[in-house]
Amino acid sequence: MNFLVFATLLITVFSCATGVKQYFTFFQGENCTGDYIGFTSKHATLTYWEPFINASKSAEYVGNWQLYREPNFTNIVAPFGPSYEPRCSPTTFAFLNVQSLRHQGPLDTATSALSVYEGPGFAGREVIITTLSANNFPFVPAAAISSGRSNWTLWETNNFTGNATCFENTSGSEADHWLIHSVPFASVVSGCTGA
Repeated sequence: MNFLVFATLLITVFSCATGVKQYFTFFQGENCTGDYIGFTSKHATLTYWEPFINASKSAEYVGNWQLYREPNFTNIVAPFGPSYEPRCSPTTFAFLNVQSLRHQGPLDTATSALSVYEGPGFAGREVIITTLSANNFPFVPAAAISSGRSNWTLWETNNFTGNATCFENTSGSEADHWLIHSVPFASVVSGCTGA
């Protein structure tokens, strides 16, 4: 195979890929250097890592992350993202008193999903919906984020009736996007038919 053809195919494959694997890494040094500890999962409490985090002077992240001042994803202190490429943030974490952290939605942002949150500012409990429809949430949703370039119809009532709002990705971008919505809803359907 001709090298130019191979290189063109390789570039095409990488440029068409959407979504990223989310991660958040705390660094002891400035400019994302020195000892580090990284996270790819959600942590309702960071007690074990608190001394390291409080001594950190920078962080690198990919995705959309929320850091909270209290355990169980309460009292948001700092949002990071969204970012589809590694981004280094020169932040001193000691004054933030980070007690919990999580990425928004699924770990892989290419996953078509609707993430529903109990509190404003994406606080409290989270339900990630990857099925075609959902209702009977264990709380009244206060916010939602769509990932995987997916569209959703948000219904006012628990039985897919009442006022409907189309939660649509209209960016036209080849990259995955998070769409944020805060209209009250009680049931959801994948796609935007009927809204």
